[in-house]
Amino acid sequence: MSPTHRNYCCFCIPFRLAVAVFSVLAIGLGGLCLWNVWRLDIEDNTAKIVSYVATSIYGILGLSGLFSVIFKRYALAKNFSVLWWTVTVLTTILACVNMVLLATKEKDQVKSICQTTLLSKGSETTGESGIYPADVLADDVDNCYKYVLIIAGAAMAVQVLVMLVGGWVASRYTSEVKHRKSGLTYIYGQGYVQPQAQSSAAHPYTSVGGILFYTAADTAQNPLDIDNNNHNGNNNNNGNTNPQQVVGMEQSIDYDTYGGQTPLASYPTDSHASSKLTSKKYKNTSRPSTEIDTDVQDLVESLTLKELVGQITQIQIGMLIDQKGELDMKKVQYWVGELGVGSFLDTPTNHGGKYIAYSARKFSKIVDAIQKVAVSSGKRIPMIYGLDSVHGANYVDGAVLFPQQIGLAATFNTTAAYELGRITARDTRAAGIPWVFAPILDVAVHKLWPRVYETFGEDPYVVSEMGSALIRGLQGDYKKDRTRVASCMKHFIGYSASRNGQDKSSAWIPDNYLMDYFVPPFQAAIDAGVATAMETYIDVNGQPVISSNFYLTELLRKRLGFEGMLVTDWQEVDRLFTEHRTATSLKDATFQCLKQTSVDMVMVPESDSFSKDATALVQEKKLDRARLVESVAKVIQLKKDLGLFDQPFSDPKLLSYVGSQQDIDAAKDTARESITLLKNEKSILPINKSHSKSKKRIFVTGPAADSIRALSGGWSIKWQGAEKNEWYQGRGETIFQGLKKEFGSKNVKYAPSVDFKGDSLEDDDNKDNYLDAAKEADVVVICLGEHPYAEIVGNINELDLPWGQLEVVEKVHKKVKGSKTKVVLVLVEGRPRGLENMVEKVDAVVMAYLPGPWGGHPIAQVLSGTVNPSGRLPLTYPSGPGDMAANYYRSGIDPYEPLFSFSAGLSYSKVEYWGLKLSSSQMRARMFEEAESGRSMNAQKDDEDIEKDEEEGSKQNQAPTNIESSYKRADAEGSIVPSMEGMLKQFSEMLLPKKVLAGPATSDMNTLPLVSSNGIRSTIRARIMVENTSDRPVKETVFWYITQDYRSDIMPEAFMLKGFEKVDLEPGESKEVKFRITRSALAYHDRSLRKKVENGSFTLTVNAMRPEAQSVKFQIV
Repeated sequence: MSPTHRNYCCFCIPFRLAVAVFSVLAIGLGGLCLWNVWRLDIEDNTAKIVSYVATSIYGILGLSGLFSVIFKRYALAKNFSVLWWTVTVLTTILACVNMVLLATKEKDQVKSICQTTLLSKGSETTGESGIYPADVLADDVDNCYKYVLIIAGAAMAVQVLVMLVGGWVASRYTSEVKHRKSGLTYIYGQGYVQPQAQSSAAHPYTSVGGILFYTAADTAQNPLDIDNNNHNGNNNNNGNTNPQQVVGMEQSIDYDTYGGQTPLASYPTDSHASSKLTSKKYKNTSRPSTEIDTDVQDLVESLTLKELVGQITQIQIGMLIDQKGELDMKKVQYWVGELGVGSFLDTPTNHGGKYIAYSARKFSKIVDAIQKVAVSSGKRIPMIYGLDSVHGANYVDGAVLFPQQIGLAATFNTTAAYELGRITARDTRAAGIPWVFAPILDVAVHKLWPRVYETFGEDPYVVSEMGSALIRGLQGDYKKDRTRVASCMKHFIGYSASRNGQDKSSAWIPDNYLMDYFVPPFQAAIDAGVATAMETYIDVNGQPVISSNFYLTELLRKRLGFEGMLVTDWQEVDRLFTEHRTATSLKDATFQCLKQTSVDMVMVPESDSFSKDATALVQEKKLDRARLVESVAKVIQLKKDLGLFDQPFSDPKLLSYVGSQQDIDAAKDTARESITLLKNEKSILPINKSHSKSKKRIFVTGPAADSIRALSGGWSIKWQGAEKNEWYQGRGETIFQGLKKEFGSKNVKYAPSVDFKGDSLEDDDNKDNYLDAAKEADVVVICLGEHPYAEIVGNINELDLPWGQLEVVEKVHKKVKGSKTKVVLVLVEGRPRGLENMVEKVDAVVMAYLPGPWGGHPIAQVLSGTVNPSGRLPLTYPSGPGDMAANYYRSGIDPYEPLFSFSAGLSYSKVEYWGLKLSSSQMRARMFEEAESGRSMNAQKDDEDIEKDEEEGSKQNQAPTNIESSYKRADAEGSIVPSMEGMLKQFSEMLLPKKVLAGPATSDMNTLPLVSSNGIRSTIRARIMVENTSDRPVKETVFWYITQDYRSDIMPEAFMLKGFEKVDLEPGESKEVKFRITRSALAYHDRSLRKKVENGSFTLTVNAMRPEAQSVKFQIV
């Protein structure tokens, strides 16, 4: 029995019975029509023809249904619903015609039949046959005719009803047959799903034992080419039969009825109670493949030059969209069918059209339509779609938006980052998109930079920990779990260190600073298994990253060990010619990028010039074909890992999860933990809710007071954010709405004052009326901040907020001075904007960051005390323009007098710290010499030491995983700062992939025993007691800093964060918080870029830069 026949035979029995019943009814209706002709003895030829036609149609329909059910004829079954609905339309028309005939042409004949019948029975008046008073006879004939019309109309209505119900049954029947033919099974509550053994049913590839195979017969010219007309199950490979290559051969894609073939995964939903991902369920089991699978390599080797170039080309979706915002299939055919483009990105709504945003369903239909062309063209390779889902699936209409990354960092809760990643992945995948351009791992060292809010702040360790957690949430076991996506770390590297704070400006970064402060987050992401990476727009120290062999090959690939797929940022190759001016033409720019770097995919994104230039370079022998093969192999391996060869289309079952109440609650929880109380003079907060129900009122004003779009910022619905609050369609709450919800509508009043530019929103006759309302209130809440922006559009020349905004604070302060009215300043901003001296003129300051559309009520809950604030600043809040580039880990001689320091934040509770202890005052970490060993100082060794040294407690707060290898000087004379050329030479000669040990087999610090002969260990355990002495529950973040007191070559930092943990404390509860000092936490890069630990004195400080700071010293010997 053929697979098609076998699948068909198994379709659901109830549908077969229902079709059989309605087929019999159809035959009965045909018989009824014929009987009416005979019974009424109608002589009109038109009426007879109508009845005969109806009889024939019903008969054919009924017999077809019975034939398809009894004899299992698929050709009839798959078209049965079309046949039934066609008959329904025809018979309805015939029924209407029949009624018209009865009312017009056949009226006299029907009345004649009625009269003859009445006379034959006699009148009710005489009781004798044939005797009927004329007037009575006429009335009875009319009544008889009316009854005939009513009965005929009712019969025809029943007939139409039967046909409509039968049509529904026929449609379900046909759908069931098609799904069964495609290998799907119906499961109640899930719909049609793909059995595990049929993973290749919808694609000309199949995955057997994790290996990719074509599911069609080979051809003589190309063993991987598919003949569309040769799906007959015969293998013509020179008589050699390979069962793996013909699996699923007779199955084909049924695009119209595909109902989803991926079983729903179950995933953990954790509260934010724990700030650490210590559970094994969070550990990634999927990582980029270290080697390309054989089947993928064979496929890549078979591709033509045009197909190779197409696979490394990425085009923005706007190139496929018409002016109305709909998919233009002619454009799809050009880019996908003709050019073979292998990847697309962005949301169509960023490029015009009538739509504000696409729902997940609409998005998935567009992606599936493009995918259909991809898997029907050339070698049938699916395309991969990427999207900037950076704080939730922010381009998917209806998906829940979370706080931006800077607010997420303020939670200091890695579980919150994981949950954001999980929900973002699922919602993005619901839109048919398996690739997410997140997280942003740039370290925000310049506060003027417009992308500060997209980062996790200024500290490398925080960026490393939060970024790794987000990656684990996004990816999970992405090679098996189709609710997860491939993550893309960005932007490698140095993007945030703009010299002037402007987006896309040049960066000057000393090489050892680059290694110590900018590289660690990317190393941590690689260690977490990130699947892809994106390079950056800028040049670092004059060298454009996009064409840099040093940054994108020697550093990223060889030193950091990145094995995934590398994509450029937007139009970066062209910028080598148009902006960087290191290339003399676009073709030369393409050559520089592909020849000198390890870039695997180019975000073109709006031209076919790259495809033409790359093709020409290979044809002209200027670029090796092998270079393209290497990158295409990574691209196709990623597609295989994401399951696109098994199932290239979206899973409609995921649509029901988008925008759920559970997701909204998670977004609100994250916002609650992010909100940071920076000032609370005389404890004016929290505002007593019961007190506010009296005559005392709350007044709220400011440009951010009643704006959901301000709460969300850029990258929300569209690239530059929402233009109107209405775009959110009621999905969210402004601060004003949140206050009314928390304190009651009668107790909260709002009036506009100024817009985000600082211009007045009041007319001249009513200017400053809001001040009168402020004076009447008990508490004035002034909400200042920034309008939405993204990237270069957000460039500003000065850090201060517009004076018009600050003037609101000034005017309110003067108006309420001397009264009991208290003033609370709420900051809704993506970067720390200058406040001049306004902090002195308010009683409380609350930093809300960009909490997302659901942030309004969490802010109100913090003000009321329903939520005890626990957010901490993940960056330094500068006091003036001179501090824009100041970070807490400056050297000891640099001035640091910010408005609010890194980690600043208050709560409504009192927490005491005591009992800071070390397990030892000495730690063994020998300072090695480069000439003696070239081995890496591997952070994994620290992990092994910890596992062996678990005599007291479990592993807590490991130091970040940093760059591991050590380096020789590049030049013989030993220059103080190695030149870039010397470093390139050094890297090319010395570097090997990560985890491959190089150099002579001599002992170094990694081979020393865990405990030396004098009993000194290679790790130190620290612990401290934390106690909540108040009557409120509190979430308290404990920060662990290490300072090297003296360093022989590079000035040490004043403080450097090496660990943090957020703990929940009930009233009166105390907990012991532990930390482990490892060698990698003490290492730094010296002037010759060696990674080393230097002997000497160190200081461990808990909560540095905070009033409760405690310190203890230890020695490295």
